[in-house]
Amino acid sequence: MPNASVPLELEIANLVAKGKQVLSLLEVEELNAISKVSVLSNEELCTFLHFQHSLGKMVYFDTPQLRGYVIISPLLLVEVMRSFVTDIAFWPKKGLIRNTFERMSGSGIIQRKDLYLIWEQKHFSKISPYKEFIFDMLIHLDILSEQRRYDIITGSRLPVENFFVPCMLTQRNDTRFMTHECTPEKAISLAFVFKGTIIPPALPNRLISACLSMWTVKTYEGKQLLFSGFVGLSFDKAHDIVVCVEGNKILLYIVHATSNGLIVPDIATGIKECMYTTLERISEFYKSTVHVSSSSQKLPFHIEYACCRLECHITEEAAFTTDEWICDKHEIVHTKDKWNIWNQDQAKEECEINCQGLQEDALNQIPSDIELQRFSSRCEETVIRELAIHLGITLHEWEKLRSDYEFVDIVKFRALVTWREKYSGRFSNIAKALQDMDLTTHTLCQVN
Repeated sequence: MPNASVPLELEIANLVAKGKQVLSLLEVEELNAISKVSVLSNEELCTFLHFQHSLGKMVYFDTPQLRGYVIISPLLLVEVMRSFVTDIAFWPKKGLIRNTFERMSGSGIIQRKDLYLIWEQKHFSKISPYKEFIFDMLIHLDILSEQRRYDIITGSRLPVENFFVPCMLTQRNDTRFMTHECTPEKAISLAFVFKGTIIPPALPNRLISACLSMWTVKTYEGKQLLFSGFVGLSFDKAHDIVVCVEGNKILLYIVHATSNGLIVPDIATGIKECMYTTLERISEFYKSTVHVSSSSQKLPFHIEYACCRLECHITEEAAFTTDEWICDKHEIVHTKDKWNIWNQDQAKEECEINCQGLQEDALNQIPSDIELQRFSSRCEETVIRELAIHLGITLHEWEKLRSDYEFVDIVKFRALVTWREKYSGRFSNIAKALQDMDLTTHTLCQVN
């Protein structure tokens, strides 16, 4: 940084010495403006804040929700963490706050009002005036994660009430689900394998949080399957999902109620792609926080498929370049067709040359959720947006879906579901809209 920033740095250091810990961005701009030595331009001021953040002297996040404040004394974060990430010995002996800690340690869940109540205590008085900003910052840092919920009728996002605190959830999975339900007869599995011997806890915690925003936690024998490094989720009446951390692997299981031979390939493929995309975005986020160019480095993980006993693994690259694979432990032969269940889209990339398109009986069918998911995943956002409008979805409805859902894939899918429920839509309606848009209708052949 140029010497021009030294006066501002000294002014801020003086405020820290007097006990000030947080400044609004407006206050920082005013301090800069009244300098008698030098005044930084807006661009230089932004660079100054980013530089101080990189040195650990300040905390500043240039995002819409957080750029309004600057933490000029990072020690405040120690107080923030101490306020709720603490040992039982430091909990209040009784009262509402004691109840909050007991609930959080058991379920990993806390509500905004609970944390605000903790910060109202006298020894956390410096946090309370900035409680909304600090709460949003904890979400940004994945210390807290939103447990998103959606209206099952309208699909609209509901107000967030519960927040997941991964670092406070210490209980390990003590249920019989993995031994009695997630068995080689009922489940299939793959692993996201990371470099190194362990995975930084924030990464799987954020993945689990993303899962909580998309699917409902499964209840098994009266217990919710939400534990440290482990979550069980209900996909539908027949399929469940398990995500758990073991060493440097994040294991993904899809469990069928009766037999893994009945697992729908479209579902397995969709879940795998969703997990991959989510991990990809999480990895990109952490790269950006340390100023690493995402385009210059490969992803820090690769995929490995599990054998039919769910124990041995083969890399994805080897799985599709080897006609037969014999797993080390069980000496069971696996052909490369075994992995098609995870890659259903690759099995039907194009129609046959003489394909006539969907027949009349198929065109008259109402598409299922799975079929809409497969179709939407094959199309760009702009295509689905234009298609939805052709089908009768208003621009306002589209924009609301765009604001309600974080992931574009979910927006595309929900737009088509909204259309289907609103108009009792059929494949024939989609086919006609595609023709009106001068697009091929053979995309439908690959999903029906």
